[in-house]
Amino acid sequence: MNTEEFVSVFRTKQLPYLDSDLEVLQEADIPCEQMEETAGGIWPAMRTGESMNVSAISWSIRVPKRFEERAKQIISSLPFPSA
Repeated sequence: MNTEEFVSVFRTKQLPYLDSDLEVLQEADIPCEQMEETAGGIWPAMRTGESMNVSAISWSIRVPKRFEERAKQIISSLPFPSA
């Protein structure tokens, strides 16, 4: 079984920032997944009306380790901060 290591390259509490980053990475053909982070842990994001309105939730983007540097370069060129 081939399990590739994923690393976090972006974290935010602002969904518009998350959406913009995801779009840019997907356009660059970088595989990525969005994760939801709470005090209870980290898991694949499943946006629901409830989760989108909870201030204790943040979201992150993970990419395969082999794409980490490229993804960080792309994200650093965007006009908003990463947490």
